[in-house]
Amino acid sequence: MNQIVRGGDVMVFVGGKSIAFATNHSLSISGETKETSTKDSGGKWATSEMGILSWTANSENMVADTGAGSTF
Repeated sequence: MNQIVRGGDVMVFVGGKSIAFATNHSLSISGETKETSTKDSGGKWATSEMGILSWTANSENMVADTGAGSTF
């Protein structure tokens, strides 16, 4: 299921309390492919298979330190 999440809909929680409100965020997913060509694949066509996957998430947040604790 594909779902779009807007940057303002992401919050950071610590101990059940929201401490930051995202103004922008990104998620990058990548994967390495491994060549799996053999003589059985005809010898003329390249074939590959998914190997190791990795991801990176970045977020820009708004936070205010009120002295009594941080709030967004």
